[in-house]
Amino acid sequence: MINLLRPYLVIPKLIQQKTWGGEYISSKKGIQLDSNNSLKLGQSYELFSGSKLTLMNEGKQYEVGHPDRDEIDKELSIPIVEGISLFELSEINPEMALGTNVTKNGNAMPLLLKLTQAKGNSFQLHIKPGTSDPRWLSKSETWYFFEKGKVTYGISRGISVKDYKDACVLIDREMKEISQLIVGQKLSVDEARIRANELTKKINPWQFVQRRTAEVGQIFDLSQGGIHHSWEEDSLNSNGNILYEVQKDRMDPFSTIRAFDQGKIDDKGNIREVNIDDYFKYLDTSDELNMGSFSGKSDGLNNAFTTKDYAMDIIEFEKNVSDSTDASFCHYFVKNGRIKVETDEGWVTVERGWSCFVPAAAANEVKIESLDDRATILKTYVPTKN
Repeated sequence: MINLLRPYLVIPKLIQQKTWGGEYISSKKGIQLDSNNSLKLGQSYELFSGSKLTLMNEGKQYEVGHPDRDEIDKELSIPIVEGISLFELSEINPEMALGTNVTKNGNAMPLLLKLTQAKGNSFQLHIKPGTSDPRWLSKSETWYFFEKGKVTYGISRGISVKDYKDACVLIDREMKEISQLIVGQKLSVDEARIRANELTKKINPWQFVQRRTAEVGQIFDLSQGGIHHSWEEDSLNSNGNILYEVQKDRMDPFSTIRAFDQGKIDDKGNIREVNIDDYFKYLDTSDELNMGSFSGKSDGLNNAFTTKDYAMDIIEFEKNVSDSTDASFCHYFVKNGRIKVETDEGWVTVERGWSCFVPAAAANEVKIESLDDRATILKTYVPTKN
């Protein structure tokens, strides 16, 4: 039954990533996408503006798709028997579905929540909130690490920003030449990747940024904008970086400014666009930002972090707990355990690695029962601004 006073299981959108994904997400969710379990997943969209919800009280339904397109791989997806899109649910009554903390700025889901398994990605940043640019939009983003990982966060103290930019420009120029050699069939993709690896190691742009180890449970907050960041590969960690991302739902082509793509070349010889001038235009070089705390602001108790756009609580409990959210939907992701989420007019059972959506009209009084000995859940919502 469709109404705004019951919880809904979320149908996650699973994203294949052949080069930097893995088996962690499918293992966490207890699913097998193919007979050999060989398909690599890079991300699971747990909630976003295009999310779909099932009317079933329990079970595991999912879709396999693309991060920037609506097409779904029907062969790999579990068919949706009874469902409704988050958009359709919100159209019934935006305030009851999303909450006034959301609808005062629009009637669409503003957040994107992702479970991610990734190795290296590009040197990048987002512009600061309130900055006006003809192309780029600001995007708050915060990482919560499930497992130990490697990142860069901030630039190093005392570096020459000019030398850093010159290094990125030189790599970009050489990478374009390498790509053209592949297109002209003068160089194989394998040979090109070896050359690109040698090039990036020689110029070494990592010398200009801070390399950090991400510990289990560590939080990296990028919501202030202007801060350099990347995920990094680690030869001793085959799983790469495994983290939960909370961010504004804005597409990368309009929000992510890249300066260096780690020498990556796809199977057709293409390289990714970088925007070096814009990256250095919006790079915050202050010691206060780059040398300060990167764990974000916490409001205490269960709260892990709070920004102006979103908040996340970590709730660990045995048996039963009551929860309440004011003027916002809430989303529960089960990190460990198995839970039953109940409101006045419905309930759902949520397995480990899965999540549910509770409309704002039902979020003021939620009963949660641990069906195992102990449960850990991540609760995300839009906070009331002071």
